[in-house]
Amino acid sequence: MYLHIGKDIILKKDEIIGIFNIESILETIEYKIIIDKLREERKIQDISKDDPKTLILYKQEEKLYGIISNISSSSIGKRNKND
Repeated sequence: MYLHIGKDIILKKDEIIGIFNIESILETIEYKIIIDKLREERKIQDISKDDPKTLILYKQEEKLYGIISNISSSSIGKRNKND
């Protein structure tokens, strides 16, 4: 199954590691480490239009990637349950 996360981006559900509310994790050391690593490796995509709400982490071919979306984590979570 697939999950639409915004901006015509669709991910395989079994590749998704987590869907996180950025506001809840923004000040954590783990968030900062993950974001810094993904940016350094150019493995993060920001589709939030300057309104970041959700961080989606996923793995493809054993490599970690991230997408920052302006769609709320609860909305993406509902899409995940409805499929």
